[in-house]
Amino acid sequence: MKSCPDAAPASPHQGLDENGGEQVVATTLDRYLAEAKVDRVDLLKIDVEGYELCALRGARLSLESHMVQAIYFEYFEKWLIRVQPPRDLLDFLKSLDYEVTFCRPGDINTRGGATHTIRDGLAGHGVPLLPVRGHVLPEMTDLSAVPEENLIQANLLRL
Repeated sequence: MKSCPDAAPASPHQGLDENGGEQVVATTLDRYLAEAKVDRVDLLKIDVEGYELCALRGARLSLESHMVQAIYFEYFEKWLIRVQPPRDLLDFLKSLDYEVTFCRPGDINTRGGATHTIRDGLAGHGVPLLPVRGHVLPEMTDLSAVPEENLIQANLLRL
């Protein structure tokens, strides 16, 4: 099983060369956002074949400050388990006060319907969401994560 480091991210533009792979230019999301002077990200879409936690660790400052308003990511246990236990990804987001939610209609409807949405005035307001806590996760789905203070109960909304 491979793992990404828990420590601070490597120096900027350090590529990986594993098993004869090609080196690539790499940086962390935190570094990129700082260099580009971006102060808010409405939606961060991540699909890195099981390395979601590694990528998000490189965005720790942006996530801690809730500069990232929402994250959309693939949850595929087959890929996640190659790097770390899938639960570690969910626990990391929870530790930064992000609520992980189902966002696909099929996942939401088979579990009784949406209970939350994103609060008025933010991108994504009205999108039906259902927190994953208390539910069994399928082996593969798409999930979202939203800062807890940006979620509202959807019981008064027609979703």
